[in-house]
Amino acid sequence: MSRAYETCEKSPFTTAKATPYSQPYIFITQFMVIAPETGTNLLLSITAVLLISFPVLQDARAVLAVLVGVAAVDVDLLGLMWVWGLDLNSITMISLVMAIGLVVDYLAHIAHYFVHGKSSGFQEASPRERMVCALEDVGGAVLIGGLTTLVGVMPLAFASSFIYRVFFSLFLTIVVLGLVHGFVVVPTLLVLGQDPGTQRAVLCLSAKGAPSNGDSDVEATGGALKKGGLWNETKEDS
Repeated sequence: MSRAYETCEKSPFTTAKATPYSQPYIFITQFMVIAPETGTNLLLSITAVLLISFPVLQDARAVLAVLVGVAAVDVDLLGLMWVWGLDLNSITMISLVMAIGLVVDYLAHIAHYFVHGKSSGFQEASPRERMVCALEDVGGAVLIGGLTTLVGVMPLAFASSFIYRVFFSLFLTIVVLGLVHGFVVVPTLLVLGQDPGTQRAVLCLSAKGAPSNGDSDVEATGGALKKGGLWNETKEDS
């Protein structure tokens, strides 16, 4: 097919440009452009995530953690495609690009709460305590979002078409990898290497008995936490 296109390009006729055509060319042509088009679309998607994450998260470390998580999911997906013997085609390319849009939702929610949490004493707490509160307050919603997405594509698992089954396998992998990176990888990146600082009793929004005002001191908050079972005592790092 490539030779046919090259022959037509080198044709001495200038009045009309010949174009080779055959029915299989419709499907074969995609493999000539699939690799560069996939790279371009992935790069544009990552750039969009970067441009949108900065004004939303307003924290360079959180943005970097989200970008690393998104890129890691696509790398994992490419590796699993090789293990399963799947070629890079229109279906797998669409799945790779869609993975960025799906996964960034899981990662950004946790990163946003870690940076901008509204719990009493949240901003003065240590990074570890802020992450614990973030996972307690929004982790359930993120998990439900992933599971409901999976339920939506579950019927594809019973389809007779090979294309639909491949799409389901890739979608299942995207959701699982997105949740794993959202609950493990990104929280680790956000907490790792930060100064632990002074530990405080932080009352997460999910805890029962949360005070309505935001000016509670450590003692009042610690008492409520003991009732909620989140922390049994407050201590300071030496």
